[in-house]
Amino acid sequence: IEWLQKKYDTLCRVENLSAPGRVKHADRLFFTLRSKDKDRDIWLTKRNTDAPLDVLIDPNEWPEEKSLDFCAYSSDGRYAAYGVSSNGDEDPVVRIMDVETKEHLADTLQGWRIGNIEWLPNNYGFFYTAHPVE
Repeated sequence: IEWLQKKYDTLCRVENLSAPGRVKHADRLFFTLRSKDKDRDIWLTKRNTDAPLDVLIDPNEWPEEKSLDFCAYSSDGRYAAYGVSSNGDEDPVVRIMDVETKEHLADTLQGWRIGNIEWLPNNYGFFYTAHPVE
């Protein structure tokens, strides 16, 4: 069985950088990177096409029971709203990060199954769907 695992790792574990995602009102680009030696995608950004890649969120540095559910960027790329779940519970804690400074805003959302975040054009907030946790 070990030889099969090694063969699988050699053939399937390759580095994969996603196509860039651009926000509506800025030049900032967002990517995900699946490193061949990591199990979770790393979320990256760059200020413009000529700037270097910068790590935004790396779930590989989190405890094993934590996972990234989603990430939604504001239309100017200033903020990222992302959900972190524990033990696959589908009840993410949503945090807001300033993309430039990587500082988190004080507020969080939790206690609901949250998803489908859509930012308001002025970055004053966002809409989201939520279902009660049973």
